[in-house]
Amino acid sequence: MTTIATDDNSLKPAVPLKRWISAQSPKTVLGHKAIIEFLRVVVGSGEETILTKQMANEILDAVEEKGQVLVAPPVTMERQISQFSENESKLGRKISFRDLAIAVKHMSGEKKYVAARGRRRSSISDGLSIASIESLLMDFEIEEGSELAEEVTHFDNVTSPEFNILSVCDKVGGDSNTNSRALEIVGYSILIHYSLIHKLRLDPVVVKNYLKAVGTAYNEVPYHNAAHGADVMQTMAANLKASPKFLEALSDESLFAALIGACVHDVGHPGENNLFLDKTEHELALRYNDQSILENYHISYSMELMQKNTNCNILKGFTKESKRAYRKILIHCILETDLAKHGAALKKLNLELNIAASKDEKLDASKEENHIKCLGLLMHCCDISNPAKEWSIYRKWTNRIVKEFNNQYDKEEKLGVSHGFYNPKTPLPEFQIGFINFMVLPFYVAVNNVEGLDLSKPLFHLNKNLQAWKLQLVGRSIRSLSSASNINLKSDVKT
Repeated sequence: MTTIATDDNSLKPAVPLKRWISAQSPKTVLGHKAIIEFLRVVVGSGEETILTKQMANEILDAVEEKGQVLVAPPVTMERQISQFSENESKLGRKISFRDLAIAVKHMSGEKKYVAARGRRRSSISDGLSIASIESLLMDFEIEEGSELAEEVTHFDNVTSPEFNILSVCDKVGGDSNTNSRALEIVGYSILIHYSLIHKLRLDPVVVKNYLKAVGTAYNEVPYHNAAHGADVMQTMAANLKASPKFLEALSDESLFAALIGACVHDVGHPGENNLFLDKTEHELALRYNDQSILENYHISYSMELMQKNTNCNILKGFTKESKRAYRKILIHCILETDLAKHGAALKKLNLELNIAASKDEKLDASKEENHIKCLGLLMHCCDISNPAKEWSIYRKWTNRIVKEFNNQYDKEEKLGVSHGFYNPKTPLPEFQIGFINFMVLPFYVAVNNVEGLDLSKPLFHLNKNLQAWKLQLVGRSIRSLSSASNINLKSDVKT
């Protein structure tokens, strides 16, 4: 029989587990079965086991924190034991014994599995557990054995900088431009990974409805479509995962607002930039007085999608104060994606870093007064992150944005309006080298100098890709010289 020790130091058993657990309302039958099953499978013990009160509570807290269905091995996770509470009984989500094992592993006090209310805890892995992946396959009715199902089984790296959203888009099928379903699946996976749906007591159906509405609201344009929205959200999750000190300092509400903000940051994008809308006196330019036209539109549209349909209102259970906090982060982060503000933002950041250094201090992202500022910096980084990804992924995004730029250039020609920064005659290597050297790299370097933010992996890819473009220039020069030499040689022979 498993018993609970009255004294954690002496480990003298006194109270039978089942009797003790019944007094720990609301941690009732599930708690008893959770501990017994956990000991049997993970610890390898039978029921002749002594637990300290701390150990028992930690296991129960892990179950309560997840608020999910407890299931037993093997990997297929077929046997359901119980559900946690009436409020969560409809969720049908799962918690793996791996999660519980890690919870107990950290009981020594060095790490806390369960965080204080409103604070972050360290994420266990780069992505979803096997149980969560299986639940995801069922939630989105993904056909077993399909290419998409195979792709989703690799969502254990959904917060990794190496995650490839375009690969998911390719497997979804349907419209290859908007990729609304890819946004739904990846977006929901990220929220599940951080346990935000449970922690913020969100209705999973409403969350999925909202993500679907957002994905559908993205237009079928070459670049600024739902795939880009999903990519920026995933990149935000990856950058936060790589910055644990900052992540742990954020509240669940702030993390949620930042991730949703990344997801919706370009919703409804027409495929032309602010300058084009301004020059053509577009209705959006008139509505937002030529100031951050698209960014203001995306913010407004994302909120409108909630208000139009109560089944999409992810903020329904939020207090007025929480709603205001959500909007404050959403507005700041999306406005920071306006490229017209890039130069001023970089100058201001470098100034703040220099001032802190002059005082022998550092600009610390983990300080609460810097949270919103740093989320805005990361949002801008994510929005211009294509050159900071692995080369093959980066090149696919480059092809998409060039196609969209060409479409706008053709419209400008047809309307007789002046062109912006893009010139289709500029060779791609020069275009990308300029973009990296004068915009992306300086900003990433500055943000990486903020204490608590780590962009070292993106910077690695950024520098590597920059060198790849430069090598293309060298190769072109060699070919040009070789061609010129051949021409001269032929000329000499004829002479």
